[in-house]
Amino acid sequence: MQDDQEKDKIESLGKYVVLEEIGRGGMARVFRAEDPDTGGSVAVKVLIPELTAQISFVKRFRREIETLRSLEHPGIVKILDVGREGLYQYYVMEYMDGPTLEKRFRLTGKFSVPDALDMARAVANALQYAHSQGVIHRDIKPANIMTDAAGNIKLADFGIAKDIEATRLTVTGGIVGTADYMSPEQAEGRRVTRKSDIYSLGVCLYEMLTGKVPFTGKTYLDVIRAHRFTIPESPKMLNPSIPGRVARLVESMMEKDPDKRPASAGEVIAQIDAIEHVSATLTDEERDSAREMVRWALFPASDWKTATLRVGIVVLLAAALVLAGWGAKYRYLTTAGYKFGLGMEALRSGRYDKAGAYFEDVTYFHPDSPESARAAKRIKEIRYITHRKEPARKIEFEKPDAVDLYNDAVAMLEQGRREEAIQWLSRLSVDFADTEGGRRAAEKLAALTAAEGKGKSLTPPPLSGGLPNGATPIDASGNASEDAAAESPLQHPVQSPHDGPAAEPEPRK
Repeated sequence: MQDDQEKDKIESLGKYVVLEEIGRGGMARVFRAEDPDTGGSVAVKVLIPELTAQISFVKRFRREIETLRSLEHPGIVKILDVGREGLYQYYVMEYMDGPTLEKRFRLTGKFSVPDALDMARAVANALQYAHSQGVIHRDIKPANIMTDAAGNIKLADFGIAKDIEATRLTVTGGIVGTADYMSPEQAEGRRVTRKSDIYSLGVCLYEMLTGKVPFTGKTYLDVIRAHRFTIPESPKMLNPSIPGRVARLVESMMEKDPDKRPASAGEVIAQIDAIEHVSATLTDEERDSAREMVRWALFPASDWKTATLRVGIVVLLAAALVLAGWGAKYRYLTTAGYKFGLGMEALRSGRYDKAGAYFEDVTYFHPDSPESARAAKRIKEIRYITHRKEPARKIEFEKPDAVDLYNDAVAMLEQGRREEAIQWLSRLSVDFADTEGGRRAAEKLAALTAAEGKGKSLTPPPLSGGLPNGATPIDASGNASEDAAAESPLQHPVQSPHDGPAAEPEPRK
C-alpha cells in the first residue's frame, strides 16, 4: 500500500506545489496545493491518469470545467485555473478550509434546527442560481457541501459527480454515498429535473435534523428500491423537537412524485424564511407573557382570587365538554331514529331485505338507543314472515311477541285502516291462538263483529285485489283453503308492517 502511495505521489502540477491529498473518488483525486503567486492554498482536482485514455471520461471532466466556469455565485465553489501536465488533466478551484457536511456529521451528529435550516437555505440559494443557468447538479450530498473557517457554505462537484459514482458502483458492486441521496426518478433512469436536486437536498436536511439517512439497505439496490417505493419515517418521529412546519417541509421535498415537491429552490427558501419568521415574531415581552401564562397554569395559586378564576375556567371547560357530549349523543340517537324510520318505510312496502338491513344497522351501530330494542323485535318479525313465505329456506328465527303484533293491529284501527286491521286480527287469532296476543286478537275481532251486529264469522272476506303476496285465504274453521288460494291472484303486499303471514297455519298444540 505504501509503495502504491509513493507511486501515485504528485509533487507539483504546473506552477502549483502539491501539499497533501484531501479527497479521492472513483474518477478523480483532490489535493491541497500552494499557489506561488499568492502564497495561499488552492484545491486541485485531477483526473485519474488511467481514465485519460477513455474519451467519455475526459469529456465529462471537461464538461464539469465548463459548467463551473459558467457559474459565478458566492454559494458555488469558484474555478481558478485549468491545466495539463503529462498524463494529468486538472483544474484549480478555491480551497475551503472547513469540513464538508459529511465530516461534520461524523464530528457532531445531527444539527440543531436553526443550523440545519441555515445550511439548507445556503444550498438552495446556490441551486436556485444554477437552475436559472440551466444547470442541474444531479449529485447533492453532504460530501459535496463544503464550508470554510468563516462559516461560509458552498456547493461543489457539478456535472460529473453522478457519473463518477456510477462508475465506481460498476467496479465495486457496493453501496456508495450517492445512492443514499438519489431521487426516485434518477434511480429509475427517468428524466432528471430541478426537482431531483430538491429531493436530494430534502434527504440532506432529513439527515441533518435526525442524524440518519431515511433509507438504508444491505445492497445498493435495496437503497434504490426504498427511494422509489418506501415512505420514509417522519423526521419528527425521530426527533420530536423538530417543529411541525419543518417536518412538513422535509416531507414535501422528499415526495416520490416530483409534481408534489416544491416548485423550485426559491420556494424552498421562501418556506424556510416563513418558518424562521414565525419563530422570530414574538417580542421579548410576548415571550415573558407566555412564560407567565405557563407558570400560572402549572403552579399553585397564591391567592383566593386566582384560585377562583382557575376553578371558573375549569367549570366552563367541563360544561363545554358536557354540552359537546350531549350534542354528539343527540346526533347519535337521531341517526338511530332516522334509520329505524327508513326500515319501517321499507317494511310497509314489503321490502323485507331492505328493512332488515336498516334494523340490523340500528341494533349494531346504536345498541344503546331506544330504537335498538324495537329494531330487534322487527328483525324477529321479518325472519318469521320470511320463513312462513319461503318454507324451503332454512332460516333460524324466533317467533315474535303476539301481543306486539296485536298492538300493531289496534294501531291500524286507530288510523282508520279497518279492513287491514280485521285481516291482521284474523291471522293472529289463528296463528297465535295459544298465546295471549292471539286470544286478545280473537276477542277484539269478536267485539268488532258484534258491534257491527252482522253476526258474521271471525274471518272477514279477502281484501279487494286478493290477499297479500304469499298469504293463503283462511276459511271459517280456521283452516287454509287451497281452492281459495288458487282462485286468488298474488298481489302486492298490504301496506302493513307485518305482511306475509303463514302459507299454512301452524298446528295447535
